Amino acid sequence: MDKNTDVRRGVADNRNTPVSLLEKLATDREDWVRWGVAINENTPISLLEKLATDENEGVRRAVKGSLKQKHDGIDTKEAGNRQK
Repeated sequence: MDKNTDVRRGVADNRNTPVSLLEKLATDREDWVRWGVAINENTPISLLEKLATDENEGVRRAVKGSLKQKHDGIDTKEAGNRQK
């Protein structure tokens, strides 16, 4: 793992980062890195649920926003399927 926090944070919110690496970054000592995982659109719900109890309020807020986006996206897709 890179020693530079900015590098780890950049990897954490990169949509191409594999889930296995997101899982490691979700336990990073730096709040900013965990926040990056929380805002990554490809972070699985199961990992967001773990981050929902993070000690940092900013990380928890990011999780809440990401979960809402995922939920709204599911609702939008379901509504589109019903209209067909």
